[in-house]
Amino acid sequence: MNQTGKFSSKVWLDFDMFEVNGKQVAKCKHCNKDFTWSSKSGTTHLKNHLERCQSKKIKNQERQLTTFEISNLITRDSDESNFMFDQERSHLDFAKMIIKHQFPLDMVEQEFFKIFLKNLQPMFEFPLNDILLFNIHRIYKDKKEKLQLYFD
Repeated sequence: MNQTGKFSSKVWLDFDMFEVNGKQVAKCKHCNKDFTWSSKSGTTHLKNHLERCQSKKIKNQERQLTTFEISNLITRDSDESNFMFDQERSHLDFAKMIIKHQFPLDMVEQEFFKIFLKNLQPMFEFPLNDILLFNIHRIYKDKKEKLQLYFD
C-alpha cells in the first residue's frame, strides 16, 4: 500500500481482495484460487502465481488469437476473406482423421487436445460421442456405397 492508501503493485489488477475470519485474502480473477496476504508480507507470491496461472495463460492466448484474427482480416486477400467456418464439415473432417489414423474415440475428452483445437478455431464445438459415431458410420456407408458402385 502506498502513502495514499492505494495498492501500488500491478498484481492487484488480477486479484480481488476481501477478508475472511480476520485474515486478508486475495482471490485470483483468472482461476479463483485464494491466497492469504498482508500489507507487510509483500506480493511476490501473488506475482509468482500469475506467472504460473494456467487460466491466465489460456485467456492471454485467446486474446492473442483475437489480435491475430483481426490482423489477418486486414491482410487477407479476397479469396481467403470469404472463408466461412462450417461446424458440420469440421465434425466430418474430425471423424475422418480418427478413422484414418485409428485414434481413440475418447480423444475428444483430452484436455490439451481441446485447448489446442480451441486455439486453432475458437468456433469449433467438440462433437458428442453419439455425433462422432454417427459421422464415422456415415463415412463408412458412403465409402461402402462408392465401392459397390465401382465393382458393379
